Amino acid sequence: SFNYHMYGVDVGSLAVEIAKHNGGKEEVWKHGNDHGDRWFNQSIDVNSSVPFRVRFVATRGGAFKGDIAIDEVRFGVCSNFVGPCLFEDGMCGWTSDGTGPAWQPEMGVDHTRGNEYGNYMVTYLTGNETTESAALTSPVVPADQHHCQLLFSYTVPKEITLEVYANFSTGRTRIGVLYNTAQEYTGLNIGNTSDPFTIQFVAVREGDLPASGRLYAKIDDVDFRECLPLPEYSIDYCKTFTADQLKVLFVKEAPVLRGQDWQWKFQDFFYPGKVYTELGEDERGPGWLDIKWDHGLTGHYRMGHSGKCDLELLRTVDSCVELANLDGVLGSCSPNAECMSSPSNPAEYNCTCKPDYMGDGYSCVPSAADGEQAPVLPKARCDFDDDWCGWRPEPMRPGAWLRHTGSTPSEGTGPNHASSFSNVSGSYVYFEASGREHEETAVLL
Repeated sequence: SFNYHMYGVDVGSLAVEIAKHNGGKEEVWKHGNDHGDRWFNQSIDVNSSVPFRVRFVATRGGAFKGDIAIDEVRFGVCSNFVGPCLFEDGMCGWTSDGTGPAWQPEMGVDHTRGNEYGNYMVTYLTGNETTESAALTSPVVPADQHHCQLLFSYTVPKEITLEVYANFSTGRTRIGVLYNTAQEYTGLNIGNTSDPFTIQFVAVREGDLPASGRLYAKIDDVDFRECLPLPEYSIDYCKTFTADQLKVLFVKEAPVLRGQDWQWKFQDFFYPGKVYTELGEDERGPGWLDIKWDHGLTGHYRMGHSGKCDLELLRTVDSCVELANLDGVLGSCSPNAECMSSPSNPAEYNCTCKPDYMGDGYSCVPSAADGEQAPVLPKARCDFDDDWCGWRPEPMRPGAWLRHTGSTPSEGTGPNHASSFSNVSGSYVYFEASGREHEETAVLL
């Protein structure tokens, strides 16, 4: 998926091509002409049994007001993946239940863009009934996405309750109840499941309407995290490791999630966090650990005390955190990679491509033959804030793709800022239309 910006009366087109290692290119997406001064999000399914490259192909229009920008490029699970939805370009397969007030897209100040040109989902609960509700349901999240955390922005007044459900084939589970909040970003745990499911937001109003007669609830920027296939093994940290081994694994700054012995219900929601203090002893005895959660609060948790382990190490699509006695298990590594212990830190494991393969350990391709230029593989996620992340312009068009912060030089074309609105001073890459010929193309690899 990626964000794109195509603003200017002379905009040509932007295409996405898949170039496979065994030869041949396939165009999988293309848009042309002026889309207005706004960022859009696009997701594309790619099915390939061989290594491939992604090519962004920008084509110049009739004159210089035709800059085209790209930002927030990311690769997700390549199998019926239900990914992020910013609601900037449609509903992404989410549907409104027809039995009550409708959820609908609306333009206004949103969580994504932070200005009046954003889009979000909204429902208005303004009927005469004492109680009314409106349901918004996700596409089916397939069985190969697991242990999911649901992230989203929401706005609800004190008169409305937002209930969040996970619907499984075996029944419905309420995973959260939220109320009286203005545009807060939060996370809820869906659970460790191997069944397909849907997510449902239900806005509920009870009682009389206020004098204004106008109540609404908003949803924006829905995303799923840690929706990766479950490992083929199950780790009971307290039974698998000694106290000394736990100290080695849960060192300061180690990323963690709540684990199988968690007993604190909805405390701290379901955010990830990092180890804040070394595993040690307090007035309650040995085996306690402090965690600083990503939402800013800290907490005290059992890691060995009374034989209970409240936490587990966080695994993500771009890391390999394997454990000392599980050598040989690849986890999230490429099939052409091995999970190897770091020479500098035996407790740290990283995906390393096997001999005759090259890459970042999560996407390994055969090494280049003699005389060929070895490809540089992009990161799983790139916002271009720090560097090109392995992406590179095609050498035949130097200067056609540029990494930039702020407005592009030409007036009336290009974005004013990056699409990642948590960092409006961030960078993006763009195709500079000035100084190019009509229908000239430039490729970003």
